[in-house]
Amino acid sequence: PLGMQVLSRGIVFIDLAIAQIAGLGVILADFVGFEPQGWAGQGFAWMDDEAAKAGVAGRTRWINIFDGPGVFCVVYTIALPFAVRYFGKPFTTGKRIFGVLLLAPLLLATVYTGSRGGFLATVGIFGLYLMSKFRISLARMVLVGGVLLAILALAPSYLTSTSDSHGSAQHRIDMWAEGVEMVTQNPVFGIGKGNFLRYTGKLIAHNSAVEIMGETGIPGLFLWLGLIYMGFKNLYAAYRETEDLEQRSFVMALGLSIAGYLLSSIFVTLEYETFYFLLALAAAVGHSLSARPIC
Repeated sequence: PLGMQVLSRGIVFIDLAIAQIAGLGVILADFVGFEPQGWAGQGFAWMDDEAAKAGVAGRTRWINIFDGPGVFCVVYTIALPFAVRYFGKPFTTGKRIFGVLLLAPLLLATVYTGSRGGFLATVGIFGLYLMSKFRISLARMVLVGGVLLAILALAPSYLTSTSDSHGSAQHRIDMWAEGVEMVTQNPVFGIGKGNFLRYTGKLIAHNSAVEIMGETGIPGLFLWLGLIYMGFKNLYAAYRETEDLEQRSFVMALGLSIAGYLLSSIFVTLEYETFYFLLALAAAVGHSLSARPIC
């Protein structure tokens, strides 16, 4: 079916390829000691004092909508599931090794961004993968949670700390409060699309749901959540319908990719084309179903 062909042999590999190129480029630049300046003239992003003490040279970023390290990290986050999918059936040992080779630079590049939200989203993706792959019971879920907490404990403090010298965590909380204030004042229409920064005079929301709610009101938030719901609904129906294990792995990877994007959007505004690109892929999968899912 068309939707499955697009998903399994087409566009998703573009993101994986871009993420690999970007990740390998960042790692190579650090290894050979390039000056902290990208091909478009961009330097490293701001860095917390704890990261500097740990020997981190700077936080990587790109340009345009990916100018911030947290947003740039999403390039790696949404690519992760398409590398992880090679770890299970029906893939051979050779392809599983290939999956590891794909995964390693993505994880290292994630660390180079220094993004707390990206790191937590990465941990969340692995947790969701384990839960879905092994049909984890409540007891095992608690065990997996303990393992993930151990990973967090072993991670560098600048990736897990909720406070820093720039006060970024507190600023986020302040902006979330501003978003609630916006929808309280105008619950139907919000303050208008793209007006969050103008309203606060400081920062954007650093949370996609809060920003959408504040700018477009409750109806806008409801429609946004509806798009997400239908995307997951289509993927769930496709997973149940197909018996092909390889196609199932693609469907699961796309679902995890969307979930990773949403986890990242808790900590940074990600109201960009990349999210709707993923939802469009989910819609293409839904279009190929023999029977459309009922809401």
